[in-house]
Amino acid sequence: MLDEIVRHKQEQIRSHGKDIMETFQAAEVLPPLREFAEALNVNGRVSLIAEAKKASPVKGRLISETRFDQLPVLYEQNGAKAISVITEERYFEGSPFLIQKVKSRVSLPVLRKDFIIDLRQLYETRLLGADAVLLIAHLLPKDLPLFVETAQQLGIEPVVEVHDRYELEMALDTPTRIIGINNRNLKDFTVDTRVCLELVGLVANKVQCIAESGIRTVEDMLMLEQYGFSAALVGEALVTATDVAAKTGELAWYWKNEE
Repeated sequence: MLDEIVRHKQEQIRSHGKDIMETFQAAEVLPPLREFAEALNVNGRVSLIAEAKKASPVKGRLISETRFDQLPVLYEQNGAKAISVITEERYFEGSPFLIQKVKSRVSLPVLRKDFIIDLRQLYETRLLGADAVLLIAHLLPKDLPLFVETAQQLGIEPVVEVHDRYELEMALDTPTRIIGINNRNLKDFTVDTRVCLELVGLVANKVQCIAESGIRTVEDMLMLEQYGFSAALVGEALVTATDVAAKTGELAWYWKNEE
């Protein structure tokens, strides 16, 4: 599945890459950016990054268009500190223009999640006004430092996603300030929440860590706090919740339930 997604992404870039660069070079003013790193580890707690996600390659459509449009405001009103937006179109039913749509509705910083494999996508990300961008280490085995540095030069916060020790070592060899440890294996889309717990101890304190995938409960959030995570990125548990507002509030303000 991952290879298929990347092939489709390569086709898109071949078709639109030149237009992206021409638009960037012609832009007189770029959208203002919000500080993403400051939204993590607020008051020493694990911040909630709530994901706006329409569909997945495994489960298909997760939420109606009407409910999807309500997500950003519900997330902000109920304690999320940042919003992740999936912009991949064919398999996740996203769109790059969702970045602008979400930022127009909330004051939170926005992370663009996509399959970034070409530097021109970073220039597109800056044009869209995304405050941070996900860089999947597995897809950038040779060029990860270049992509991290280019994102930083553009003013975008790079979040380097890893799934194993080798990818983590790649990430630590870059100047990234944030590493996302994904419990999901992108080769088969299985999830094992032990992955993030095993890898986080190898990360220096100066680098913030985000736990990704498989986080669903207050107990999960408390565990991440014990292991030193700065944030948790949660998608399906929020999107598929019967009451999105209540579930967001539960995970965002989980420490109230410690007593």
